[in-house]
Amino acid sequence: FKLYPFFYGIYISFCSVSYKTIEFVGLENFRETFQRPLFWDALRATLRISAITIPLIVLCALLISFIIHSKPKAFKNATKVVLYLPAVTSEIVLAIVWKNMFSSSYGISASICNLLGIPPIAWLTDANLTIPLVGVLVSTLCIAQPVILLSNAIDNMSESLLEASALDGATRFQQLIHITLPTVRPTISFVLITTTIGNLQVFYVPFLLTGGGPENKTVTLLYLVYKNAFEYGKYGLASAQGVVLFVLIGCLVLLQYKLTKAGKFQWKICVS
Repeated sequence: FKLYPFFYGIYISFCSVSYKTIEFVGLENFRETFQRPLFWDALRATLRISAITIPLIVLCALLISFIIHSKPKAFKNATKVVLYLPAVTSEIVLAIVWKNMFSSSYGISASICNLLGIPPIAWLTDANLTIPLVGVLVSTLCIAQPVILLSNAIDNMSESLLEASALDGATRFQQLIHITLPTVRPTISFVLITTTIGNLQVFYVPFLLTGGGPENKTVTLLYLVYKNAFEYGKYGLASAQGVVLFVLIGCLVLLQYKLTKAGKFQWKICVS
């Protein structure tokens, strides 16, 4: 159920597919992909959203985990539950709620602007605002699991290191930089890689929140695959674009793995 669709998708990326026939066309679908301006727009949108969501998720998850580490267990568990609520809520529901909230015609945002006597902010029609809005919503959906993973990693840390550094006069920030980060580096690497894989496949949020607008500025690569396959019936072209997305994710994940695992950036425990 997994291998057959995967290899079949690669096969039809080299074919012209209709409802009745499959004709081998070689690299034609890939040539057409790279010649289409919409593909490059989708690639830019995907990378711009990921450039917001990946650092935001990892840094916020790490900061939250470090803050709640020293708190009572009840507070820690309550924080995790609150953060996990968006993750167990349907993405469709949350996207629709946010669309209504940030509508410049009738949303909460428009009401606040009216109370302040300023023009409504075009959150959903201005590309400079829509990309960050999509990024923030995706981050709220994806931050729960990194917080839980990093929180557990920090909780399993040796308390003797923190106690020794505190006796030597280390501040909380110094403990974070010199002790916590090096200790939980494997977990950070895992969170970084899985977050990258997930956020390069953003689809539901731009599909429901903006419909790809304004002017296709929020059409992501996976959204483009959907449009070509299910709106235009170009299954071969959609499969080729899916293969390109797969290769892109693979290259970025491999680079991250090399940098974090192989030791390009080694963090050393240093208590001073």
